[in-house]
Amino acid sequence: MKAQPIYHWQFNERQGTVARDNISGVEGRFGSSSNWAKHGRIGRSVVVDGGTAHINFGNVVGQFGTSDFTVAFGMKILNNNNDNDLDIIGTRTAAGYRNVFSVQLRDKTRIVFQVCEDEAGKNFIEVLTPSLPLFTDKKWHHIALVRQ
Repeated sequence: MKAQPIYHWQFNERQGTVARDNISGVEGRFGSSSNWAKHGRIGRSVVVDGGTAHINFGNVVGQFGTSDFTVAFGMKILNNNNDNDLDIIGTRTAAGYRNVFSVQLRDKTRIVFQVCEDEAGKNFIEVLTPSLPLFTDKKWHHIALVRQ
């Protein structure tokens, strides 16, 4: 059985403040300091320039519950805005539990993946990678996180 993505943003729009995924049309709306970039590792990309910069994909994307899932993306960190920890991608908007997943860069070197299936904190897990050169090398990296 071949798994097919549910969402896939290719950032082909190149203007405005909305990017639509190529499978279901879900919109990602740019927050402040998020802009179109010339190119990415493969195809197009977006610059999310620290602080309050973000892309909001709404409340449907990332609601995995107890299902298996994979989240994959490419990233290149150019600046950490003098912060040791960076939120990269996820559905967590505040402390505490919910049906969330979160990917962060911690201490400039380690990817942290957190996932929880409900508000009670049931099946909460946090996984940390070994130290990686993600911040210091300024190169594109493919990140894939799997819960099975």
